Amino acid sequence: MTDQLQINFSYPDAPGYKAEGPSKDAAHKVASRAEKLRRRIYGFMKLNNQGYTADEIAGLFKESCLSIRPRFSELLMAGLIVDTGVRRKNISGATASVWRAI
Repeated sequence: MTDQLQINFSYPDAPGYKAEGPSKDAAHKVASRAEKLRRRIYGFMKLNNQGYTADEIAGLFKESCLSIRPRFSELLMAGLIVDTGVRRKNISGATASVWRAI
């Protein structure tokens, strides 16, 4: 039987994975939700026309940074956001890139 999700999986339009197993399973599990989050993040950033870190968006959306950070990678690969060159502290205390919508 053909795995329908596999047919349509194409990073950055869908969550990617590096290997068969847990990574692939997780990517498939979040595929439909990831698309909604990407649209929500991009729409919010485009509307507000300022820069955000992934963790700032996670806080604003009341989502886990683990759900939001990969969406930023996908948006970057899709050419929808750019790095502003600014860095701010994230939830772990490290500095993170500030992104803005194109």
